[in-house]
Amino acid sequence: ELKMKCSIIYKEKLDSTLEFALSKIDINLRTSIIDFLKRYHYKAINEIRIHKNASLMLIADSKNVITDIFVDEKAIESTLELLCDGSIYAHIDTIKQGYISVGMGIRAGICGRASLENGQICGIRDVTSINIRIPQHINNASQYVFSLLKDEGFKKSIIIYSAPGVGKTTILRDLAYKLSHVFPPIRHAIIDTKEEITPCISSE
Repeated sequence: ELKMKCSIIYKEKLDSTLEFALSKIDINLRTSIIDFLKRYHYKAINEIRIHKNASLMLIADSKNVITDIFVDEKAIESTLELLCDGSIYAHIDTIKQGYISVGMGIRAGICGRASLENGQICGIRDVTSINIRIPQHINNASQYVFSLLKDEGFKKSIIIYSAPGVGKTTILRDLAYKLSHVFPPIRHAIIDTKEEITPCISSE
């Protein structure tokens, strides 16, 4: 299992990817989360789970963490607006599929009531929860896979599969970087329909 290791708070400075994710969250929740993280020095934050009328949860250091931060309906609505940059309509295609691509490889899952038109989902209303997944960049995460491909002269195919949350996207992101930085560079294309391979910026 690929272990996610990334310094989240170092000398009171937030990791750049986490900082960007927090900028897409209701300002009152954002302040509370930052205060919470200053009290508990987790090595990695992989998910922020926001549920209406419940305590905010984190996936931190591969553990479920229930915080003392209460989420009300207004915080959900404000967060949704920030995730969409003020325009839900502009993100309606992915919202119909249950998520919003935020940038920097960050994706937010949306849960609520589907609006139907002619039997097809045309939108979502009464959002009850938002799950924000925060990517981690790990240098050389793809080294084993890269070596396998290199040994075959980059002429063989490979399939990467695993249970959710153990590092497939992290490996692919690092592999794309490595293929671009060998000499001569290896021509490759990425079909990333959910915008998860987007490079994330590490604090290191």
